[in-house]
Amino acid sequence: MNKPASRRQRRPLFSVAEQLESRAYLSALTFAAPVTIPINGASTATQAYTSAVTGDFNGDGKPDFAVINTTNNTVDVMLNNGNDTFTLSQQLPTGRQPGSLQVAALSTGGVNLLFVNSLDGTVEYYSGNGTSAFNTTPTILRFANSVASGPVTPDTVRAADVNGDGLPDLIIGTPSAIITFINAGTSGFNHELAVAGGLSEVGTFVNASTVTDAAHVLLNGQVQIYLNAGSALALNASSTDAVPGSLANSTAYLSDEQLVVGDFNNDGNADLATIISDSQTNTSFISVMLGNGDGTFATAQLTPIPFGATALAVGSFTSSGNQDLLALYSDHSDIFTGKGDGTFTDARLVLPVTNWSSAAIADFNGDGTSDVIVNNTLLINTTGLAPTTSSISSTAPIIAPGTRVTLKAAIAGRGGVPTGTVEFVDETTPGSPKVLATTTLRGGKAVAAAGLGGVLEVHRIVAEYSGDTKFAPSTSPVLLESVEKNAGIPIGPTILTPTVIKETVPALTPASTKLTNASVTIKLTNSTGTDASGQVTFNVYAAPTTTLDTSVDTLVASIKKSETVKHTKTTTLSIPIKTLPPNLIGGSFHLIVQTVDPAGSAAGASTQIFSVAAPFISLSERVASLNLPATVTNGEKLHSTLKLIVTNGGNITNDDLTVDLSASSDSTLPGPSFLPVKNHTKIAPGKSISISIPIKNLPTLAAGSYFLVAQTTDANEVVTLASAAGPFTVSA
Repeated sequence: MNKPASRRQRRPLFSVAEQLESRAYLSALTFAAPVTIPINGASTATQAYTSAVTGDFNGDGKPDFAVINTTNNTVDVMLNNGNDTFTLSQQLPTGRQPGSLQVAALSTGGVNLLFVNSLDGTVEYYSGNGTSAFNTTPTILRFANSVASGPVTPDTVRAADVNGDGLPDLIIGTPSAIITFINAGTSGFNHELAVAGGLSEVGTFVNASTVTDAAHVLLNGQVQIYLNAGSALALNASSTDAVPGSLANSTAYLSDEQLVVGDFNNDGNADLATIISDSQTNTSFISVMLGNGDGTFATAQLTPIPFGATALAVGSFTSSGNQDLLALYSDHSDIFTGKGDGTFTDARLVLPVTNWSSAAIADFNGDGTSDVIVNNTLLINTTGLAPTTSSISSTAPIIAPGTRVTLKAAIAGRGGVPTGTVEFVDETTPGSPKVLATTTLRGGKAVAAAGLGGVLEVHRIVAEYSGDTKFAPSTSPVLLESVEKNAGIPIGPTILTPTVIKETVPALTPASTKLTNASVTIKLTNSTGTDASGQVTFNVYAAPTTTLDTSVDTLVASIKKSETVKHTKTTTLSIPIKTLPPNLIGGSFHLIVQTVDPAGSAAGASTQIFSVAAPFISLSERVASLNLPATVTNGEKLHSTLKLIVTNGGNITNDDLTVDLSASSDSTLPGPSFLPVKNHTKIAPGKSISISIPIKNLPTLAAGSYFLVAQTTDANEVVTLASAAGPFTVSA
């Protein structure tokens, strides 16, 4: 078994809530900043991971996780160390194009890791002993000719009881059929039964049933339901619609990975949720179909969400007990909290993690709240925990080679005294933090002695507080500790050391925003025995941590200045910040000032955090007035005017609006546009404009009652929800 992965710095907390049309915020839901879990040493960055799952693989009561490594074609098993770190236990070989990793209990004595190999046409699983490891010889299941006339390419697998004998069977989805392997106990899986269709997810949709049903998403917006009458051969197809009414059209599409089963209204019945999207209008919705407990489902309820979600996961991230939904995107994920009635808040908590493809949800740190692992990235749920601040100091800022220094940490939290542990971490080498000492808090304080070795250099040391069941984790500012031979001789990288003492960047600022009176003020210290004088370059970076990495952190300002600092003296300097670069997208950041002079370079970080809001446009509209006659006839000349108010609820200016008018019998659904109107007025964030649209005639309509429906789209294809006026009557 490998050694535990090296400790990575725990970053400060963030809570980024974006405003949607309801303008509600998820201020109570917070997560710690994402931490990459080292899986395969230095090569982790070059690996691709998917299908993250969780389970207790070694029987110690802590949730572990496993992922498919698509670069190496292995299942990588990670054991939970209990302190937000994981140890790589095994790398189990797979076949070609592995996917759909599942944790199952196919036999007594331990859990199994189950997956498909699509290109090999096989289903495979590894058996665990429940205490230490998985058997390195897998069980491989192949498909008989009686099941399919040609090659089988499985894409989905689930373990569930199909025939009611209490043993988990295997349900496999392919592009054209559902294939069932029946569990015969010690004899293995010895029957294969097929039914035409496909598989997205399984569940028990009939309350009185003891067997498993199945569901499959079709491209036309229909969810195919396979009800199980109690026999493996009796999966009978019925259906429900994820896309209600006339919203279903040929451009709507769904994905197998976007269907989940849960109980979203707490009535004990299995419900379905999926994502429906229209690529022509770039609109998406969460579609929830509440189960009636008899195998049928109610009409879908829709919640609008940002376009582009690729998958859904079910979790419970707050103390409400309601099930929430995690929508996965290519560069982030959104949490939509459940109201307990089958609907979800349209405010979303954005988790800024790249390469979302799968999520494992469990309480990984044992604090009673659900955390998230995405591929190989850990996000700790800190909801309900009191914030803390950590500080660090030492008994001597300069020590001789080979000697030890006493490090001290103080952890403060509101409403009590934090408990838990503190790690003193040396972050001198970028990307390779070293734990110097771990000690238990007593009265909110921790003390430890540590050696820094014999190399003459300046060490960057932080104190990382683990958190407890009441208080959130936190990390101290960087402590500079120098190893020197003789006093007065500069051993560090530079004779001028910057310390940030003030910054005036707004707490929440969109990227590319021009800033007024924003600056960072530093104190330059010359702790050597000689005067420092010469040309100095001051670079200001925005970084997610207090450790500078110029290869990835973003430069926001740079000036050159001649400085003279007498030995053992200090001077202050203010550096203006005029704008935040456009590539600084979303997240929480520190300002780090780097000085570059003839002697080398050094850096000092701000403990203050500012957040960069990702640029977005959120349009809303309402009908202010319409003087259309109550009854009109086809071909009648009109002298009517529609007055529409359009509001930009985003944080950047938009223009080039197109308003499409249509006549529809449903006030919530637009029909074919008969009058597109262009408007080039710019709308600043938080502002509204009034658009007056003259209406001279209506399209030819059948006799009946109609609404005049307006829908606005901007140049970025941001679409408003439709607004309507009326009704009015078209006479025969």
